[in-house]
Amino acid sequence: MVKVDTHTASIRLQPALAAKRIKLVDATDSDRSGTRAPPRDADLLEAHRRRDYALVLDGLMQRYRQKVVNLAFSIVRESALAQDLAQIAFLKVWRALPQFDGRAALSTWLYAIARNTCLSALRTRRRSPARYGFAVGRSFVLGARTSDEP
Repeated sequence: MVKVDTHTASIRLQPALAAKRIKLVDATDSDRSGTRAPPRDADLLEAHRRRDYALVLDGLMQRYRQKVVNLAFSIVRESALAQDLAQIAFLKVWRALPQFDGRAALSTWLYAIARNTCLSALRTRRRSPARYGFAVGRSFVLGARTSDEP
């Protein structure tokens, strides 16, 4: 709470009064509001041991989706492509979850898959730039050839 002294027009903070007004929120309150905290990695590992792969993927996406998109963007430098590659990375994670052996953290494993997905896309892009819609000469637009191309 902020108290304004009208005589000197200075602001004094009163932490003791502010502490009384702070409401502690437990997990059940946050669940009722519609926003839930992402599960911890330990909870995700436990779900993996139970073979609840849907819960593991959902938790990974809640916790790491934006970080994976940021990683992809740092590699490919295109927003739309980074989002597409992040989704492909999560699809690869979904397919590979049963083979996850726990030698690395889930986040490390996810980042490795995302990084490799992006690097693979860059290699493919270098080999066939028209596939990704890059202008090669003047005849390629979004991967389609015009009639003047042999």
